[in-house]
Amino acid sequence: MLDTRSLGLLLICWSVLGVVFNWSVVFFIKKLPNLNSSFGILTANQAIGDGIHSLFFLIYASPMIFFDNQIMMEYSSVCGFILLFSYDLSIMSHFLISCNRFCAVYFPIKYTIFFDKTKTYYGCLVVLIISILCPTVLYSVSCRFYYKKDLYMFIYSLEPLCQIFSYYIDFVKYMMIVISIVIIDLCTIFKVRSQRNKVARNINTLFIEKRIREMSFLRQTLFQGSIFVTELITYFIICPLTKNDLLRFWCSMFAWVFVHASDGKQNTYIFCCCVALLSLIFVIVIYAVPCVVYYDYNLHMFVYTNTQICQLFSYYLDFGKYITVVISIVIIDFATLYRVKSQQRKITVQLNSLFIEKRIRENSFLRQTIFQGVLFTTELITYFIISPKVKDDTIRLCCTLLAWVTVHASDGAVTLICNIEFRKFIESKIHKILLKMVFPVESTTVMGRVTAVT
Repeated sequence: MLDTRSLGLLLICWSVLGVVFNWSVVFFIKKLPNLNSSFGILTANQAIGDGIHSLFFLIYASPMIFFDNQIMMEYSSVCGFILLFSYDLSIMSHFLISCNRFCAVYFPIKYTIFFDKTKTYYGCLVVLIISILCPTVLYSVSCRFYYKKDLYMFIYSLEPLCQIFSYYIDFVKYMMIVISIVIIDLCTIFKVRSQRNKVARNINTLFIEKRIREMSFLRQTLFQGSIFVTELITYFIICPLTKNDLLRFWCSMFAWVFVHASDGKQNTYIFCCCVALLSLIFVIVIYAVPCVVYYDYNLHMFVYTNTQICQLFSYYLDFGKYITVVISIVIIDFATLYRVKSQQRKITVQLNSLFIEKRIRENSFLRQTIFQGVLFTTELITYFIISPKVKDDTIRLCCTLLAWVTVHASDGAVTLICNIEFRKFIESKIHKILLKMVFPVESTTVMGRVTAVT
């Protein structure tokens, strides 16, 4: 014979946890704008079912066992009706949540059609009606669900019809729903992961293409800069120092033609009207001095008029200007490359953060699905299959009442633990409470106003 007070106290403790966890979920969903959606409504509906179950265990079933109250036991079928109703409400809401996630992943375009807020409330109403009808049908044929003191568990009436009804309406129905939930959730997770891998591959391809473009741009910049600098050095510095006609030709005419032939291949459309106009003005200024550029047969190259002012013009307006422009181009191009790479690193970090956060959500959803599925399945097997074959009162208690209370208390705890929004909300509240404890604020009323004094 078990100690009913110890049993009642144990059930009270678990019921309190169930009430706290499940009604906290309902409260948090109202406070969190991110969960003001179809998914949030369904999660709240499930938490309400679990909360009602834990609440009636706390205010009726547990005190009934703790005080061994005969009157409460006589009317325990009323509590049994509410427990069956809340169990149906919880497990069918869980099924709707799985369907919600499945549609969001497989049919994202039609998701808002299937699960807008109005239809979600209608779905919750249908679940509510079914949850009420199922135990009502049982009670209408005198199959009541009541507490059996000798067995330490809630059971149906012992008539053969009631046993058949209880098996097919309860065990088979719940087991089919739980199996469907697990299958739907696993299909959803598989689809989410395959989509994530596909997106990751596409992003990697885009980054590879972008990196190839950047390397091509870098090679182009280095090559063009080297060609321009080499041409300027050979034309203005090496060429005047060279006495060999052939070498002078290569350092002047050939280098000049080669640099523009090489550059034009990739920069055909760089020049615009303003640049053309500016170039024309420079030439007109030089020729107005007059400093004419002409071909010297003896030197085998184009030269300026051999006057002092023309030589100064040719050096500062040509060599100085061009070398300054080329160096500026190289500096600007390198600055552009640096900026592009820094932005790319920033985007990569942001994408990695998004992928990590999404992976955490997927893993949390997977853990929640597996844990809740295992809990429901274990509770159904222990309650309907194992407990009727067990003679030991303690084991039967663990397989029935304790398992039943635990699965609903744990359902709310799993939802709080596995949901990132809930965790962040709880952490922020705890952080605020700790800050108030460390830095207490005393309020004093002065002249009808509240003044905070730290």
